[in-house]
Amino acid sequence: MAPLFEGAKTHADVLVRAREELDRSLQSLEGLIAQSNAFDLLGLVRMYTVPPTLEGYRESESQSSPATLELVASMIRHRAAGDDAPAPDPSTDPGEIVIAAERAIDAHLWLLLSESTEGHHPLAVLAGQFRMTELRVRGRQYQSVQSTVEDELFGVAAVSELMDRHLGFSYNDLQRVRVAFGEQWSQNRSGSLEELHRLYEEHKDDEPTDELRAQLQAAMDTAMFKPGVSMTVTAEEISRRSGLSSETCTSVLDAFALPFDTTRTPIEAAQAFLRGDNELLLRNLLKDSRGRYFGVGGDLGIDGLRPIFEEAIKPVQKAWDRYQKHRGVVAERLAARHLQAVLQPDRSYESIKYFRPISGMEADTLGSACDRPATHGEPAEADLLMVIDDIAICVEVKAAAISTSARRGSVLRLAKDLEKTVGDARSQADRLADLIERNHGLWVPDEGWLDLSEVREVRSIAVTLEDLSSLNCSLDALVRARVMPAGRLPWVVSLHDLIVTTRILDRASELLLYLRRRTDSEVATRYSGIDELDFVMLFVEGQLWVDLDPAVMHAKYPKAPRLTGADRARYRKEAQLTRVGTHTDDLDAWMYHTDGLIDAPAERPSFRSDDGMDELVDALAAHRGQGWLSTSTDLLNGSSEQRASIMSSITKLLRAARGDGKRHSLFVALPGPWGFSAVVFGTGHGARDSGALAALSDYAAAKQYQLEVDRCLTVLFNAEGAVLDTAYQASRIPKSAEMELRATQMGLQDPPAGVRKPPPYARRTSRRLRGRSR
Repeated sequence: MAPLFEGAKTHADVLVRAREELDRSLQSLEGLIAQSNAFDLLGLVRMYTVPPTLEGYRESESQSSPATLELVASMIRHRAAGDDAPAPDPSTDPGEIVIAAERAIDAHLWLLLSESTEGHHPLAVLAGQFRMTELRVRGRQYQSVQSTVEDELFGVAAVSELMDRHLGFSYNDLQRVRVAFGEQWSQNRSGSLEELHRLYEEHKDDEPTDELRAQLQAAMDTAMFKPGVSMTVTAEEISRRSGLSSETCTSVLDAFALPFDTTRTPIEAAQAFLRGDNELLLRNLLKDSRGRYFGVGGDLGIDGLRPIFEEAIKPVQKAWDRYQKHRGVVAERLAARHLQAVLQPDRSYESIKYFRPISGMEADTLGSACDRPATHGEPAEADLLMVIDDIAICVEVKAAAISTSARRGSVLRLAKDLEKTVGDARSQADRLADLIERNHGLWVPDEGWLDLSEVREVRSIAVTLEDLSSLNCSLDALVRARVMPAGRLPWVVSLHDLIVTTRILDRASELLLYLRRRTDSEVATRYSGIDELDFVMLFVEGQLWVDLDPAVMHAKYPKAPRLTGADRARYRKEAQLTRVGTHTDDLDAWMYHTDGLIDAPAERPSFRSDDGMDELVDALAAHRGQGWLSTSTDLLNGSSEQRASIMSSITKLLRAARGDGKRHSLFVALPGPWGFSAVVFGTGHGARDSGALAALSDYAAAKQYQLEVDRCLTVLFNAEGAVLDTAYQASRIPKSAEMELRATQMGLQDPPAGVRKPPPYARRTSRRLRGRSR
């Protein structure tokens, strides 16, 4: 699009040229699609824009967009010729159609960008970003994850019966038709290509006859030039393959199909599509007058099942209320199941009821000494509270959908919908977190005081059933729009992305580190993207990192290892916005292979490293002594250089212990944005040194006191490096003459300056991340 705007001197000039380009492209498209057979033409465009297989597919390298095919399909559906036009001329170039469609979409995106940046509402930019994502991005659900959610949501008898009553088919019927549709389409398509190949192989050495020429031409037409027949299926074909009646198959297919319609012109249809009124988003089949179905994109009903079902039952209030309750329970259960599987909490409370302060009362009114919690508080409920070591994680789940008007760009409706989902989830999780932090416990109706005095850190997660990645990834914008107040930020994530994340970050320490980094205010304001899984993969690659502000860190922890002038210069250089591009290629390959969509094996993306830190973290998790999780997470938070340096020092420590059999110790300071922690590693006088841990803990306490460390874990190894025991001091040690004397007697040294190594990307020249950059 750049040449289009050459010479444009003002913003108004750019807008005029973008509008002219949009009008010109749509008029060109209208002429190109006017007469050719609908499904033949769509087949040609599909061949041009959709990869024939996912083998080797990399989204970061793809130049095509599903929106291209959908825009062309929307226009063809509403053209005057309908579906019964002549077959395309062999000279028909689908490339011309694709180029015109892409130019129209690009011009519209320029207009959307301009409209959003000129808007005065705090959510205007986000609303524009949301519309752009809704226009261009498809296939946001992995097949196995989608099935997990749908099976839980629709697989129960009561909901499946509702579906049968209101849509004319059960969930089981849909599953069978969905599988049969994919298999039949593949058979039809591969059959046409195989027939062409067969004819060529059988007759490549023969003298061509008129009959052979006719057979070859027919095979080439079906496979290459007029592919409509090979890219469509009928209800009768699906019936034979699925074993369901033709009537049932027709009911399923029609639920997700759109007939041809001449009440709109193609250009009116295109304008509606670009505004966000995409009829094919939910119903991704086109049906012609002969009962043939053409799949425009994705599995049958991949994005449409839940919205179409909910639209059908909403008028029946009793059924709708029952389903809404079930939907909420399912979303909460799935979120809890996958989080608990990774975090392995010491205590877990689902749908926990507690007392919150009544309006006008402070949170500390409901402390442990409160004698009348039911008087000073009012009942509240949290979806999930987990306690792991000294970490509490509060989870709120929202199953409500985003309205159609919000998806079409209504800023006010988007603000209202986000307040009902993200805003409510954040405020509810924050309310619970505030009570735990201030009172170190909760009053639970009919059970009394729930002691949480061991909790030192509280994190919040807001889970939405709806995919809101393009909004959730802009936490700072949600704060500016007052959807979420400033301060503690939750991790806002869709249920789908939560499930995928827990498949990748399968250690509690990894997931906590991601939570910390993802919701850190510096990260929230320095990174921008439209897909949460891009952030997850960026984290896995070791690049979701913000340098600490040296001035803030020194003021907060004056006795921590001193940062150098180079650290300060690097912070100033890195203090800029990073736009996160596509990082999910490796994740896609692994998920596609896991789901059986490709044959090529692919490794599961992993946060693992080869510096030995993984083994140490796993050993601490297996021992599960107090302080294991927060300290393991602090250790993982270091740069690759830091982790390697720590493990090298531990190796030297163990080598010395094996050499002389004496006690040895190593102090590691870990200042960070989430507190100043430290670890003391040590060995004893052989396996029978019963006083080794006590002696090591004394040294740890002195170092913790000297440097004003917030918390310190002591780890006792045997000479081979196995964890024998641990001790944990969870808070700063108060000033005292005794501790001053102990520190002096030990002759403790201050740590040297400049011990903190740069993060993995510190020497990058570019801050726009797309794919691997190290």
